Amino acid sequence: MVDVNCRRVNSPREYIRLRKLEHAYYLITRSSQLNITELALKLGFSSPSQFSKFFRKQYGVLPSELNKK
Repeated sequence: MVDVNCRRVNSPREYIRLRKLEHAYYLITRSSQLNITELALKLGFSSPSQFSKFFRKQYGVLPSELNKK
């Protein structure tokens, strides 16, 4: 279907998730004061663990690890 950042997206749900993850990455790298749990819930993930799982799959690090850098 659609190619988002050189990655094939197979469904609208996956496209939306990837866009949310891109936004999360942007916010995390701009502010070390973000609470990952609050961010995950504000972006519409059902739980922080679900958010972390998808984030790690996309970027290879946990959001909390990126937040420390």
